[in-house]
Amino acid sequence: MENKMKCPKCGQKEKVKNGFMNGFMRGRQKYKCKNCGCNYTGG
Repeated sequence: MENKMKCPKCGQKEKVKNGFMNGFMRGRQKYKCKNCGCNYTGG
C-alpha cells in the first residue's frame, strides 16, 4: 500500500520518509514529495 500513495499536491509517487507526526496523530509516518517538496502523511 505504501508504494501506491501519491502526493496530494502534484500526484507523483516519488517520496522520501520525513519523520513522524506528534500530538493527535502520534506515530504516523510523514513523507516528503521528491517532485514538489510537499509534506504529507500516509493513509
